[in-house]
Amino acid sequence: MFRSEYLGNEAITLGAFSWFVLFGEKKNEPGLGAEPHIKLCSNSEGIYFRHIEGRGKRWITSCQWSAVSFQLSGISLRWYTTFLMADYRVNTECTLTDYLMGIGFTRTKVKQLMKHRAVEVNGKEAESFDHIVRKGDTVSVRKNKSKATAGPSMGIKIIYEDDDLIVIEKPAGLLTIASETEKTRTAYYHLNEFLKVRSRERIFIVHRLDRDTSGIIVFAKNEKVKRALQEGWKEVEKQYYALVEGRPRKKEGEITSRLGETKSLKVYSGSHADGSKLSTTKYRVVKSVRGYSLLEILLETGRKNQIRVHLSDIGHPVAGDKKYGAKTDPLGRLGLHSYRLLFKHPVTGAPLRFESAQPFRLDRLV
Repeated sequence: MFRSEYLGNEAITLGAFSWFVLFGEKKNEPGLGAEPHIKLCSNSEGIYFRHIEGRGKRWITSCQWSAVSFQLSGISLRWYTTFLMADYRVNTECTLTDYLMGIGFTRTKVKQLMKHRAVEVNGKEAESFDHIVRKGDTVSVRKNKSKATAGPSMGIKIIYEDDDLIVIEKPAGLLTIASETEKTRTAYYHLNEFLKVRSRERIFIVHRLDRDTSGIIVFAKNEKVKRALQEGWKEVEKQYYALVEGRPRKKEGEITSRLGETKSLKVYSGSHADGSKLSTTKYRVVKSVRGYSLLEILLETGRKNQIRVHLSDIGHPVAGDKKYGAKTDPLGRLGLHSYRLLFKHPVTGAPLRFESAQPFRLDRLV
């Protein structure tokens, strides 16, 4: 995980990949200069300012991604900066130097990191090259912004991560998992390789998105969490954006049919006799523009190609979906995006909500 860092000392987390550490000086105290005295903190109760010397805290009610506006009696802020830390989980007891070199840092780089107080062990600044790290310890390394925000290749974005699961945004055109003809150009492969290098972890597949569908995917970090997520997957709220041809007659509706699959792997609405499965899709028209409509989709079930088949069934195929009857391709890609997942954490039981922005440029439709 990446998190904020304060002068190699106390660290705080405000949200996935957004960190703010504020520095200031007390009024009417000569000689302090730019010495930091307060910082922005957060915990389960909210966001607050804490005096570095530990004398109390003062609450604020709002925080923006790029800046924070506030008034705090007796304190005047002068400037702020941001550091990013990359965390690594130790699997084998060894010296700190050996561990850092084992995850890819050169001996020269290790010396530079230690010189600039850029390494922590379990949240405390590391002072010795010979410090012993043990299994389960967390080693944190400060990175500059460009390197720290770098993630997996192939356009994959990590939007959330903890010890049990990791949530990503997959681009359109990338398989979730390997097929008979493609083994490495997949979200699973590239995310797995990234985690192996970063923290020697691996991931487990919970569900998947079609190659040409973009959006949110959840992976587990162990078999137990994988099973828990899959067993409760029917309870997960799954929502999509779909750009379709034409304008549905009803502003909102529900589509129910039994879905089967041909030998050529094309899904269709069929009868109960051929082993097809009952499937339900709900939709709501968000906006119609230039012969297309943006729909918000709620999946009651999660069958293969379900949204694409159901929207084709009502005469409004997903834009760019030639396989299921689309005649146009205004986006240069399939107009389907998984934008929201809501479920309970499989370990803690805490409610989780993940969202991704609507990616379609409706102003460019012709």
